[in-house]
Amino acid sequence: MAKYLKLPITGNSSPSVTIGVDMIATVELNSSTPTTKTEIHYSAGDSAQDIITLTHSAVLASESLGMRDAIQNAIVNLHSSNWRETIQTLNLASIRTADGSLMVITAIALS
Repeated sequence: MAKYLKLPITGNSSPSVTIGVDMIATVELNSSTPTTKTEIHYSAGDSAQDIITLTHSAVLASESLGMRDAIQNAIVNLHSSNWRETIQTLNLASIRTADGSLMVITAIALS
């Protein structure tokens, strides 16, 4: 059964984007802006990969892997859940930001 992760875009009451987690190869920090961008790399089964780039609030410097870890933990939870539980919303509340505000995802891009 396919599993999906719902990403809240611009906060809790705003629209969201749902992504499939079955073909995710890696979740990484963006090399040029690691505190505000996180990349989800998909493996297409050949040499091609698609990348989802999330732009978000700046993470706390001492917890620079906060967004990456939250996404990876959600993927692991989805894969270990009952086969009938196919979708989970990414919990942003545990991710600490640089300015102490709530973590928000402000943009999503596919490349």
